[in-house]
Amino acid sequence: MKTLFVLLVLVSSTSAYIEESALAALQTVDHWNIFRIIISDNTEECFYLPVKLNDTIHVIYQVLKGGNSVMRAIITDPLNTIIYSQPNHQFGWYNQDYVVIPGVYRMCFKNEEYFAAKTLYLAVLAVHQDFISE
Repeated sequence: MKTLFVLLVLVSSTSAYIEESALAALQTVDHWNIFRIIISDNTEECFYLPVKLNDTIHVIYQVLKGGNSVMRAIITDPLNTIIYSQPNHQFGWYNQDYVVIPGVYRMCFKNEEYFAAKTLYLAVLAVHQDFISE
């Protein structure tokens, strides 16, 4: 039974390595951004992402430390329609494979807690479909 467990760990490690390699290849695309930012107490920070028709969008965020470790996240499309809303969570993500409304998307993160700054990890990937090879 111990041998089987070791084998499963090795297979899992190999799989994780392959995923990291694929991610590293995508990081060469111009629109890949990773941030670690500090958001002051009772403050909202917004980021803007220009997107073309049929682009793919991936947004991942996590509160790393500070206060109650939760954040409000809202993503709106170019028509100012809320396409993602997550009140008071530590971790979240948004994916859209084929953007149908091109323009500037807005991602806002609000620290609604008083007297506690929070550290937020934010990863954003916007890839034009021409760059994705099969």
